[in-house]
Amino acid sequence: MSELNPKQLKFCREYVKDYNGTQAAIRAGYSKRTAQEQSSQLLSKLIVKSKIDELTGKQAEKAEIDAQWIIEKFKNIHELGIKGKKKQLNAANTAIENIARHTGFYELDNKQQAGSLVELLKALKE
Repeated sequence: MSELNPKQLKFCREYVKDYNGTQAAIRAGYSKRTAQEQSSQLLSKLIVKSKIDELTGKQAEKAEIDAQWIIEKFKNIHELGIKGKKKQLNAANTAIENIARHTGFYELDNKQQAGSLVELLKALKE
């Protein structure tokens, strides 16, 4: 496997900030006109995906986040739901989903694919 060039490495570092390929490509120095195409091509390369996975893992480790932490937070959200604190429940659920996505613990293409919070909590109880 070949090495990443400096521009590709910068793309990877920028990509893990917000997971926006087009903006990461622009910040890495690719042309605004071709940034979307460049990001698509870069994200299809195994070496780029591997570097992004490595950087994502480092973020999770630095933040001391693991799957158990995420499950515990979802359990806490469930308790808020039982207590009828819907506004807090929605905000907390969104925050934990974003953390889980950002740290690579699950990829969320759309909400139907990931399942609802209620379905997840039912599965945790079983």
